[in-house]
Amino acid sequence: MSRTEARHAADAASADPENARAGRTCVLPIHRSSGRLDRRLRSGHPWDRAAPGALKNAIDDYSDILLKALADRLAEAFAERLHHYVRTALWGYAEGEQLTNEALIKEEYRGIRPAPGYPACPEHSLKPILFDMLDAHKRTGISLTESFAMLPTAAVSGFYFGHPRAEYFGVARVGRDQLEEYATRRGVSIEQAERWLRPNLD
Repeated sequence: MSRTEARHAADAASADPENARAGRTCVLPIHRSSGRLDRRLRSGHPWDRAAPGALKNAIDDYSDILLKALADRLAEAFAERLHHYVRTALWGYAEGEQLTNEALIKEEYRGIRPAPGYPACPEHSLKPILFDMLDAHKRTGISLTESFAMLPTAAVSGFYFGHPRAEYFGVARVGRDQLEEYATRRGVSIEQAERWLRPNLD
């Protein structure tokens, strides 16, 4: 990924770093101008793409539910493993990290991996930008629906931030002035921004 591409993704994905100096919160007050910003993972058979009824004819409903739950857990477990690899080896900012399972569950490690659609990053429309930059569909077989859902559904996406000041927080209600600023920065209409940010406007 080039520095220009990395800056473009970081600018689109996070609030202005000036917010941190002004006492306002953003997911990443300081971001690097290079490096991979996202990883996409999937596991198991693409059940969602099976011919209609094919899976139902092959196994019973209970087994279908179990397989989908297992695929979800495997995708999440691999996301955790990859994040550990990034922290301790690839980026190497936590080489000596030795955490218990309990500490991992409490996220006592340095760095975060907020996921689009969750409280720290409620807006999904950044996914196509990242998919294009990473050639994610070709590399993983994961595709996006019109509403930015990932198929197959046993997939995990997230931004990896390793800065010691990066922390999770939930995005609260978005005011009209913030909506207008966001629309301007993204280069979209107010109406489009409203559709993307609807849960944070009500």
